[in-house]
Amino acid sequence: MRPGRLVLHATTVVDVLTGQLQPDVDITIDGDRITAITPAAQSITDERADHVDAAGTFAVPGFCDMHAHAIGGRHDPEPTLRLMMSAGVTSFRQMSGSRRLLAQRAEGRLSLPIDGAKPLAMPGDILVGVNAGTDRAAIREVRRQADSGADFIKVAMVTPSVFDDVTAEATRLGIAVAGHLPAGTDLRGASARAMRSIEHLGPGPSVIAACCTDEDDVRRDINSEGAHRIPSLPPALQRVMSPISSRIIERLVINPLLIGGARDASRIAAADNTFDAGRARTLARQFVADETWHCPTLIRLRTQQYADDPVYGTDPDLRYMSTGAIRRWRSAARRYAARPTDVREVYRAHYDRQLAMVAIFDQEGVPMLAGSDAGGAGWEVPGYALHREFDQLAAAGLAPLRILQMVTSNAARFLGRNATMGVVAPGRKADLVLLAADPTQDVSHLHQIVAVAHGGQYLPARRLAALAESVITAGGAH
Repeated sequence: MRPGRLVLHATTVVDVLTGQLQPDVDITIDGDRITAITPAAQSITDERADHVDAAGTFAVPGFCDMHAHAIGGRHDPEPTLRLMMSAGVTSFRQMSGSRRLLAQRAEGRLSLPIDGAKPLAMPGDILVGVNAGTDRAAIREVRRQADSGADFIKVAMVTPSVFDDVTAEATRLGIAVAGHLPAGTDLRGASARAMRSIEHLGPGPSVIAACCTDEDDVRRDINSEGAHRIPSLPPALQRVMSPISSRIIERLVINPLLIGGARDASRIAAADNTFDAGRARTLARQFVADETWHCPTLIRLRTQQYADDPVYGTDPDLRYMSTGAIRRWRSAARRYAARPTDVREVYRAHYDRQLAMVAIFDQEGVPMLAGSDAGGAGWEVPGYALHREFDQLAAAGLAPLRILQMVTSNAARFLGRNATMGVVAPGRKADLVLLAADPTQDVSHLHQIVAVAHGGQYLPARRLAALAESVITAGGAH
């Protein structure tokens, strides 16, 4: 079917803001835009359009993975982007960038397949010790990224002092900060200042510590080793070391818990043992007041903390991954399984606390996004990992409609794209997923994809399956 004018006949439109259904309507698409939604009974045959019988389906906006690493690595991104599309993921927030990627985007030179997911936002280089080991180096990097057109600053491994200077400079320049909270950071201050979104519930003890009755003792223990200075490199040496550091980070992100020891586990256990739901609710209300978003990436946390769970090693979706990726994931899982039993039990118990925190955040109205962290994380198949995230959010107690909002309308609101995406309505982008059952009734219905409409193309289930099979033929995603 050629891209162009398309009519989806007799579908049911799901209002993702309210959960209300608009049954038996025609959606008219011209290019990449929805031009009309009309009662199917008033349908008039348009000879210029391709007509699709969509009776029995439920139309929702295309899924947006709000934490992914799909482009910019050492490997061809096309298999990953096509695999995402085959799972109904039409767009994503790219969580790692570079000067090269930003330049390519600015010049319209990003090589993206027409039948693949599209990036909606990206940062420059992630702030780590190599490029942000000192306050001065970090401020210089923030300025450079702002000048290069980065949509936000992604913070990962920096000291609390550097983090404070990064948020201050980003605020001055009017650019958002997202990412990780360094251990020992003033969480409440970060929320009030400039932390636009917190990823992975911290990660680590930063957020959970603020929810426990022994917060002061837990924080003292976190800070007992001091805020170690992370060495920085001059710009010229950064370029030389970049390929080496990228390889190191590539292996580290498979499962960061592998570099932690018994001391790290004991901090987590101490926080978990004094977790207080009332304090968690108070913290959640501050996030609401500060408009601090959370992207929990529960599937990322579970694949780390249950890395040796046999269910991951036997996942049939692994057939879409390259042999190299699977080999690295299995190696990491074996190393995790060799960790002391008591350490692994701490992390498993901690996951229950993380589910409880997400439930409380949801109940208190904390704005949240759905993201997978696919693109290097162990046991995460791009596209399909986001569906696993849906299931984990449901396990935390979130309602199906709330989960649908996190992957559609909330993504649009966070990105400032309410006028162009996030709901099925005239004038919005025609990135649609057609489902076999009402997604407001059961989260499992989000997995039942009948077709995807994207860029004026209609991709029925057989074409989506063919897209996924083409990834296997290409050697798999990475």
